[in-house]
Amino acid sequence: MGMGFTREMAIRNDPSVDNWSASGRVLHVHEDDDDILENWDADNIGGSSNRSPDFDDSVDEEFLKEMSHDEKVKSLVGMGFSEAIPRMAVTRCDGRPRSVGRCLVSQAIGPPFFYYENVALAPKGVWAEMSRFLYDIEPEYVDSKFFCACARKRGYIHNLPIEKRSPLHPLPPMTISEAFPSSKKFWPPWDTRKQFNCLQTCVASAKLTEGIRCTLANSECLCLRDQKDVLLQCRRWNLLWVGKNKVAPLEPHEMEMLLGFPKDHTRGISRTERYRSLGNSFQVDTVAYHLSVLKDMFPHGINVLSLFSGIGGAEVALHRLGIHMKTVVSVEKADANRAVLRSWWDQTQTGTLIEIADVQRRSNCSRVVPLHTKDQKAVATMLGTSRQGRRSSRPSWWCLAARSEKRQAVAAVLGAWLQGHGGRREGGQ
Repeated sequence: MGMGFTREMAIRNDPSVDNWSASGRVLHVHEDDDDILENWDADNIGGSSNRSPDFDDSVDEEFLKEMSHDEKVKSLVGMGFSEAIPRMAVTRCDGRPRSVGRCLVSQAIGPPFFYYENVALAPKGVWAEMSRFLYDIEPEYVDSKFFCACARKRGYIHNLPIEKRSPLHPLPPMTISEAFPSSKKFWPPWDTRKQFNCLQTCVASAKLTEGIRCTLANSECLCLRDQKDVLLQCRRWNLLWVGKNKVAPLEPHEMEMLLGFPKDHTRGISRTERYRSLGNSFQVDTVAYHLSVLKDMFPHGINVLSLFSGIGGAEVALHRLGIHMKTVVSVEKADANRAVLRSWWDQTQTGTLIEIADVQRRSNCSRVVPLHTKDQKAVATMLGTSRQGRRSSRPSWWCLAARSEKRQAVAAVLGAWLQGHGGRREGGQ
């Protein structure tokens, strides 16, 4: 609407008028998941979002693919934006891995190295607020579709070196047909998807998929409108063709494969918990691309403080890179996620894993001071640091991996930890 469109023109794909409305037909498994955040609008540069929670941007992406980076910027400048804002927006939405030109302040140069992830399309001011806690480092926006067969637009604030990064080998499947070759014989020519959209924490119901089957089975020649409606649902729910006129949501083990986790990584917890944990996880191949610079730097291994990293995406990435983890202190609230990480660790690692359920109160005997993530001001105090960055007596850690659960609060945790590590940043956060 900030570009001059009416509200009616801006709101598309309203689920209330769709033949297969998602209302009442899907198992919602979490109230604060990344799939909700994934649908935050990129107006975050300019105002509040007007998109429906089920808005599907795949059509926009197909249109944008036809334009070069400079053409997209020029188009937005022609609408009256200053050049800096379009360049930021196009880079954020593109997500293509590229060389990052930056100059870190001396206090931010590692070790320790930190790595923080959040959804790319966050509301206005969120990224600036998170960067403020982390030496004002600009996020690096990357879409996982350049590393695997599904999209996952994320931003990463980190102080890792950016030269000589390399992908994991063997390279994973990059398209749906490569990942699921058996689906080719059932794939209709009008379904033009090459990759899945962002994998989320909920899946389509049996009622929805049965409705699609009946529509296809009862139509000798599917009209263009019905084709578009079916394709919309396939994109929205990442449905896979598994038989004649038959689609199905991805199984947990299929999501594990797409996200770069070992087979049966989440097996042992409930099906609902598996979807929730995987939908909120790292994409391992993307993370490994960033962390690959650590392999030659620490041939004898590293210590890791992992804040709310779920089912261990960063740890799996380090393991697949061949980087030995001597000690990992993992702070994770979800019991299911801690169980998944512990099971994987016991089967694959020889180092020490210390798991902490949450950070709630100060403890003089813990190597990592527990604190509650909801109160940003209390974060620095409970960590034993001040807003002026007094030195802490905590041991030195070489690599810090974290992803977003409480967004700004977790960024505050990282900033406070880094202050305490060596009295790095003078002044406020």
